[in-house]
This record gives sequence, structure tokens and C-alpha cells, in this order.
Amino acid sequence: MDYTDDPGNYRDLVPRIGKRPADQLRVIVASLAAAAIGVLVYNVLPLLLGSMQEGHGLSATGTGLLGTAFFFGFNLSGISAIWWIRQVHWRVVCLGLIPVVVAGLAATLLFDGLYALVGLTALCGAASGAIYAIGTVVIGDTSQPERWLGVKTALESAAGVLLLFALPVTLSASFGPAGTIWGMILMVMVLAPALLFLPDSWPRPQPEGLTSSEAQATTTNILALACALLALLELFAGASAIWAFAERMGAMRGFDAGAVGSLLGVTLSSGIAGSLLVGAVGGRIRAWLGMVTGLALILVAIGLLASGGSFIVYGLGNCLYMFGWSIATPLAVAEITRLDIAGRYAALVVPAIGTGSMIGPGAAGWLLEVGTTGTLLAFVAGAIIASGVLIVPAARGAAGAERLT
Repeated sequence: MDYTDDPGNYRDLVPRIGKRPADQLRVIVASLAAAAIGVLVYNVLPLLLGSMQEGHGLSATGTGLLGTAFFFGFNLSGISAIWWIRQVHWRVVCLGLIPVVVAGLAATLLFDGLYALVGLTALCGAASGAIYAIGTVVIGDTSQPERWLGVKTALESAAGVLLLFALPVTLSASFGPAGTIWGMILMVMVLAPALLFLPDSWPRPQPEGLTSSEAQATTTNILALACALLALLELFAGASAIWAFAERMGAMRGFDAGAVGSLLGVTLSSGIAGSLLVGAVGGRIRAWLGMVTGLALILVAIGLLASGGSFIVYGLGNCLYMFGWSIATPLAVAEITRLDIAGRYAALVVPAIGTGSMIGPGAAGWLLEVGTTGTLLAFVAGAIIASGVLIVPAARGAAGAERLT
């Protein structure tokens, strides 16, 4: 079947922004909502972990373990997605997993034991990871993946910004840790109806002039693909280590808790600005160059955070690192989708993000317990530098794959 001319159940939907079935506006909106739900826990992780540490009396290591558990489940879903992502009914799977996410979050209010909390958090992560995988793959199938990946990252951050600004002065202020959980559940339920517009599924649209078998044969630069995935993993390992304990680092420096909570919202707003910049620029610059620029900004931010300065310096460092992170992330994913002509490996974006985000919070909690914030920031700097090194061979492979299209 020619999916360009006949995208199945969605051929009559308008407007269509490009030639592919994924370019239809309703499909794009639905996939953006799926991605936002999938990373909602991640985007409010500092507030959530801080609330759970206080509400359940956890140590720093135990708190970091909860972040790691979420992304362990997220990672398992992503690894398996390479086999099922093109085989399942996307709309049915996403709608079926929404109750799992909601129940997993709500159940954390009923248990105090660390092992129970770890299991529930991992279950929530597995459901979130599957939803996120579907949303990401659909966006990757569009004609302008850089643009829509930028918009996707911005929308994900916007949902987190709303919660980070609203919860500390509303539900969390009134109900403590339980208010944080219920606020997250409310956001999931607000976004969930958009999932009704997800399609069932389709094969990866192939480059014009190539058959499916020819496209499969061109996806042979495994080294470049592995480097791109590892670059994304290192990016998230470093950046998530800061993000998971941004609130705790502010508290350790004696900054006002309310001011730190508000700063987290401003930080995510900086991420929105970076992602929207990527969306506006689209494919007009080389993805690897934009990614390296984002990584350089993160390194500058680490220097500011390590300086031990005033709250303004602390805030500027957080905002700058999030700005750079939100530039680098969609462009790294774009390199991966460009390498994946056959559509078989794009789902590995999810375990790359999940593995990096699983390593980051656990390492951050341990480093803060046995060392200092300087030790943590040195770990982050090493991960960011490694990401920059890895993207170079990935970019060369992506340029070669692009010539085929």
C-alpha cells in the first residue's frame, strides 16, 4: 500500500502539513500529547522526589533509587519497543496504559516501604515509556522531524512548567506530598483525550525511490547509530543528574524552598524556549552543530552551578543548562531518525533516554551522599563531554544516510 496517498483510517483528515500520514495535524497533536504524558514524571521529578523524600522519610540514596526505578521501567518498555512498535494498535495501547500510569502514581500514597515504592514507580515508568515510545515514533515519521521534535520537547516542558508553578502554591501547599501526586494525575487526565486521535499503526514511510528491502539494506551503519544513541544516553545521564536533585541542591545551599520551587518552573520555561528555537529553525542548520552548541551551554551552566555563588547565579546556571539540554535533545533524536531509514531502530531513542535517566538520579543521590555537589557536577561535565565526542561519528553517518533520501 502507498501510505503517502492512502494513510488508512486517516486519509480524510485535514489539514495535512506534508505528504506522509504522520503529517496530519490531528495525528501530530495526539502524538505530542502521548509524548508529554510519557515524560510527565520526569519533568516534575525534582518536586516529586523532594515530596516523597519528606513524606516517606527517605534517605538521599533511597530517593535517587526511586528516580532510577522509574526509568528502569521506562527503559524496559523502550528496549522491547524495537519489536512491537510497528505491530500494535497505537491508540488502543496508549489509552489502555493511562489507567496504569494513574494507578501507579496514586498507589504511592498508600505505601511507605521503599521496596513497594520502587516497584510502583517502576510500573509507572514502564507504562509511561510505552506511551512515550509511540508518540516519539509517530513524530519521527513526519516530513519535518526536527521541527516537530522541537515542538514535542517544548510541549513536554510546558506541562512540567505548569505543574511546577502551580503545585507548590495549590495542591502541594494544601495536601503536602499527596497534592503533588494528584496534580500529576490531573495533568495526565487533561492530556489523555487527545490520544483518541492516534492512528492504529503504519510501516515506516520509505525514502522516495527506495523499496522497503533497499531501505533496510541502507541501515547498515551500526557504529554511527550506536554513537548517536550513546550520545543521547550520555546527555540524559548528565542532565538528569542535575535535574533530579536541583531542588535538593538549592536546599543544601540554604536557599528559600518557595524560591527554589518557583525557580524550577522558570528553569523548565528556559527549556521551552530552547525547544521552540529548534522548532522554528527546523532543518536549516546541521543537527550535530546545534547539538554541540547546546552541549557547550550546559558546560557553561555547570561552571556557574559549581561556583557556589548567590541564588541568582544558581538560578542562571539551572536555566542555562536546561536551555542547552532542550536544544541538544531534539537534535540528537533527529540524527537518530535520519540514520534509521528502515524505521527499525528509532524506538531505541526511548531506552537511550531511559537508561541515561536511570543512571543519572541514582548516581546523583550516591555522589551527594558520599561527596559534594562539586563531585556531582564533575560527573555531569564528563557525561556531557562524552556526548559531544560521540555525536561526531554519528553526524558523519547521518550525513551519508541523508544523501540516500
